[in-house]
Amino acid sequence: DANKVHPITGNVLEEHYWHRQDEKGYPYFAAPSYEKGPRSGTFRDKSTIWDAAARRVSLRAAGNEFVAFQVIVEKGAEPIKGLGVAVSDLAGPEGAKIDAGRNVDVFVEHYINVFSRARDPWKLETYYGDRFWFPDGLIPVTAQGWDRVDLPEPRLNVAGQTVQGFWIDLYVPHKTKAGLYRGKLTVSAQDVPAQQLDLQLEVLPWDLSDELSFIFELNTYGTGFAESFRARSQDQVARIEEAFHKMAHEHRCTLNIFPGKPTT
Repeated sequence: DANKVHPITGNVLEEHYWHRQDEKGYPYFAAPSYEKGPRSGTFRDKSTIWDAAARRVSLRAAGNEFVAFQVIVEKGAEPIKGLGVAVSDLAGPEGAKIDAGRNVDVFVEHYINVFSRARDPWKLETYYGDRFWFPDGLIPVTAQGWDRVDLPEPRLNVAGQTVQGFWIDLYVPHKTKAGLYRGKLTVSAQDVPAQQLDLQLEVLPWDLSDELSFIFELNTYGTGFAESFRARSQDQVARIEEAFHKMAHEHRCTLNIFPGKPTT
């Protein structure tokens, strides 16, 4: 789920990392186009969860667990208008069902353009070198105006964009009956036939505990939320922070807002 696909070249960062020679001195994450190597394109055909020949995504999870995967759409010569991704309910053994409306979230991947070097990582003015595109933020398709996107998508400001990623979160509720669940994932757009992929999920015969046995901490300095979301009152700040805490807990993490600031 965490592989990074370049929005212009369509190259996969992890293929580049594993197989690229470092003759130019780049750190693995910094080649501007995730330059092609001997195994570039491998993940287009097959990975641990994807089988292009079968047009199938295969996942495995316990009850009370999130699993995630990406759908990568690549345009041809013409732009794509009104692009969207939808996931059906998943049908399981003996009439069991995982309700997509309650347990599936779809996100549009945003891209940031970052530098490959920094003399001091705490000071933005010291960043230099080649810049490269990196998929980072996830925009819920439930956000106003983001249920459909274009490719290229002008709001993302990626000149030459040919690829758009969608991130899908799938939650397996407590006490979900073990077995194989099947559903469909549909990619649709204006004036082109919809495309469907098979989605299958193996639910394991146990649940993850609500209580964490190991603390995964998402650290941040200062609140920052008021500035980022233009909160105008302390109540608004509290509501935003609560939403971020809930999001972290959904993914078995803890949001630690440290009140101070880092020093060098």
